[in-house]
Amino acid sequence: MANIFKRLWRKITRKPYWYPNKESQKMLRKEADELIGWDKSINPCWNKSWKYFIKRQYPWYGLLELCQFKIIEMRDYMQNHSFINKKDTQKQIKQMTEVIELGRKILADEYENAAFQWNRDNEVSITIIYKKPDYPKNATLKDKISYNKKREELGRLYNTGIFEEIIGNQDLYNERLSEEGKTRLHNYIKDKDTRKLSEWLRDNNLTENDIETAYTSEYTNGLSEEENHKTSTQMYEEAWQDRRNDIAKYFECIGEYEYTWGD
Repeated sequence: MANIFKRLWRKITRKPYWYPNKESQKMLRKEADELIGWDKSINPCWNKSWKYFIKRQYPWYGLLELCQFKIIEMRDYMQNHSFINKKDTQKQIKQMTEVIELGRKILADEYENAAFQWNRDNEVSITIIYKKPDYPKNATLKDKISYNKKREELGRLYNTGIFEEIIGNQDLYNERLSEEGKTRLHNYIKDKDTRKLSEWLRDNNLTENDIETAYTSEYTNGLSEEENHKTSTQMYEEAWQDRRNDIAKYFECIGEYEYTWGD
């Protein structure tokens, strides 16, 4: 209870749980002085640009976001206030835009979308319904696990259950399927029980207190579990590698262009 009040008080007063101590502040001030160099003057415009970023960043936030904002600021300066010749200005703006767009792609993090789509098009979600075991009084978690291994399965509902509860509307989920996926799903579940859990309970004169549920999925494309797992794993691994490659390219571009930007 005391911890709850502490968190509430921090929320009200906006007092952080983490705060740099005196040694940290001294170190950060020294590092900032050395990074900025000979010019110790305060940028009179900092609160017109960096304020919106700085006031919301924490030590655990990503390095890429910081670089991205800095380059966006640099490009804005080159577009609106540069004193160097137009040819060099346009060259720098083009380079900065290249890095910014790549950064936006990385931060959008849509690399796994194709793998997500493949799984949606090749799987069906299933709710498994069990008769609630008659647990002994004061049963421990170990006891319940033991009883669960012996519980009686009452039914399986296809394309329903927890997935529908999370998404909110199963029709929306199905709309995200490709036409091939919709056809495959329709053919797979046409002879299976597709009632909602609430309908199944009503039809069987049961309540949620009478049952327990578990959730799983099955592949609908006729291939073996091993084949599908291999395909799914490969797609995710390729997506992760693509993201790693783009991050490497992002910082490689900064390394290549930074000397020009510093002119």
